[in-house]
Amino acid sequence: MRPDARRANRLLDAQDRAFLAALLLVAGPLLQAGGWAASFTLIGAIFVFGGSAMSLAGFLVRPSLGTLAAAVAGVLLGGWGWMAAFWILDA
Repeated sequence: MRPDARRANRLLDAQDRAFLAALLLVAGPLLQAGGWAASFTLIGAIFVFGGSAMSLAGFLVRPSLGTLAAAVAGVLLGGWGWMAAFWILDA
């Protein structure tokens, strides 16, 4: 198969992957923070884990060192980091 034919068969091109990664990396922490606001409900738990998964999916869509840093920052700043800090300080 020719290289240009393989490129034409890809589902997402570079611009699409960059946009989707940015969208996931921005929306993931926001969804996760909204889940923590409603953490005593089932939908809150779904939002927390879904937002974390969105942040990690942003890295998987466009793997690079920058998106890895943004995904880790999104997961930590979206709620898991400060919840862990409160848990450690409370102990």
